[in-house]
Amino acid sequence: MDDEEAEAAAAERRKYQARPKTSNWEKYDKTKMEMLLDDRLNLDLVGADYTSLLQAQAAVMLPEEAYFRFKDEQVAENQPTPADFDADAIALLSVNSHAVASALATLPLHVQLNIDSRYFERALLDDFELEAQSNLTKWNEAHPAPEVERSASCSCASCSSGRRRVNSTNS
Repeated sequence: MDDEEAEAAAAERRKYQARPKTSNWEKYDKTKMEMLLDDRLNLDLVGADYTSLLQAQAAVMLPEEAYFRFKDEQVAENQPTPADFDADAIALLSVNSHAVASALATLPLHVQLNIDSRYFERALLDDFELEAQSNLTKWNEAHPAPEVERSASCSCASCSSGRRRVNSTNS
């Protein structure tokens, strides 16, 4: 009976016995690429500063296939860059924000903000108009209008608007 009890106890222990421990050190072995990089860089990566590691990695030129890139990034490489355009094309698309701000300052504030004038008192509206008129005078001095020959009998919109501009600078 003791043998049967001992066998039962041994079977019970085997049933709840932990798995044998095996080493997983191979997960931590360096790959061939890591060993190649270490050889090229001559770095000991234990305790290395992260920025120095990045700089050292940037110094090593790996083949383009070694880096992961999204399809959009690959397509973007084939797109023209601003250096591919001539200076006239770039100048056409550029915006002089100071000139735009100066031009907008020639409008009364309530017009700039697209707010109906009924929400302002008359004195405040007059101040807005005076400021806009002052800015318009400065604008006209900085950006003189080109001289255009007009006949006295011409009544087109561009000639009449030109006359209005000339008259507004004199007032």
